[in-house]
Amino acid sequence: MWYASIIAPLFDLHPSVLEPITNWTLNSKDVKPGSLYVAIKGEKVDGHRFLADAENSGAVVALVEKSYTKTHKNLVLIKVENVPLTLQKMAKKIIESWKPVVIAITGSIGKTSTKDFAYTLLKNTLDIYKTPLSYNSQLTVPLTILNTKKPHSHLLLEMGMNQPGELNKLIDIAPPDIAVLTQIAHVHLEAFATFQKLAEEKCKIFSHPKTTLGFYTPDMPFADLAACSGKIAKKSCSLKCPQADYFLEEKNKLFFFYKKGQLKGFFKPPLFDVKSRINLLFALALADFFEVPIPVLQKQIQQIEFPANRMNLISHKGITYLNDAYNSCVESVENALMSLPHHGGRKIAILSDMVEQGAYSETNHKKITELALQHADILVGFGSEMHVMIPLCRNSGKKWALFLSYPHLLSYVSKLVQKNDAVLIKGSRKRALDRLVHDITLS
Repeated sequence: MWYASIIAPLFDLHPSVLEPITNWTLNSKDVKPGSLYVAIKGEKVDGHRFLADAENSGAVVALVEKSYTKTHKNLVLIKVENVPLTLQKMAKKIIESWKPVVIAITGSIGKTSTKDFAYTLLKNTLDIYKTPLSYNSQLTVPLTILNTKKPHSHLLLEMGMNQPGELNKLIDIAPPDIAVLTQIAHVHLEAFATFQKLAEEKCKIFSHPKTTLGFYTPDMPFADLAACSGKIAKKSCSLKCPQADYFLEEKNKLFFFYKKGQLKGFFKPPLFDVKSRINLLFALALADFFEVPIPVLQKQIQQIEFPANRMNLISHKGITYLNDAYNSCVESVENALMSLPHHGGRKIAILSDMVEQGAYSETNHKKITELALQHADILVGFGSEMHVMIPLCRNSGKKWALFLSYPHLLSYVSKLVQKNDAVLIKGSRKRALDRLVHDITLS
């Protein structure tokens, strides 16, 4: 690895021990020859149990807890007091030496799409590396940094949080030069006393002394809080307010991009759902900041794709499925329902319950039920928290069903869908409703 000499002293190792490493992984199934396997002791699974598997798959080094006593013939064991904290310490050390321009993206929803859209628009202009997949946690942000193949000049990072203080830790590892706050929404509320407390935590993305510029949208709750957080210049991005610093308008199936009221350019985009347009606008605003020419943007925008399980359209046997099963909150359910295409058949909404809603759980599940009954012909619920849909559905006159068992859900939906139907599959990641798309389309 190019940074071996930077982190080797942390373990009193010679850099030559780390130089042959090809990649870092937390999953023993992803180990390949030359890997460094990181053994994480989780609440349910202890990664130390899979060290032999990692060794057999070609791992050459493993990061383990100091208490681990077994030996491995072909593995160099780096023993530390705390593996997650060590990962974070290494990543921070690399960033301090590397000094890339860090673009950090956070928000309740839209982080991954904004990051991927921005990368597509910037990659031909900047020497830039981005977070893979949705790596935005206390473990996967450091892993992103450790898996860079060379010191790119720009680093595009996605930063998430489930608990108070988590965002601060990621900011400390890789302080942003530029920060983007996509949305504040009812996601991961359980750990926060109020919605405002969650909003205050999200706005900390603008707080680091190294950060010089921020982007936010006045279209979201607590926009005023975002506008005044931190002592940095901010740019507003809006789909509603033409007076914002950046404004995106749709007319005649074209997107018109404005900066301070002046038309910068227009684009014929690929299919975009309603709420993802703000993610595109953030990407366009970043591209404008980095002076990407409009002709380049017009070309690159055609290459934009949605991440897996996010607004993915699938056609099978005359039925259109909209797979948006990566995560769920009131705002994203409304967006998905509004974006469900119509081909003359029935509209079916399959919704799982939303996790980590805390005190807002009953209210928010009622809201998504009301939205589904407004936009869909048939509502199918999945999960215990969806029980609040029962009285609302009984009084609606519409066809509905509720399941707690996945096999029963799959059996029902397989018999329910028919040609020309448009089917939304929307749920929290923990409910894994993306398997429903897979199981139905392969049946």
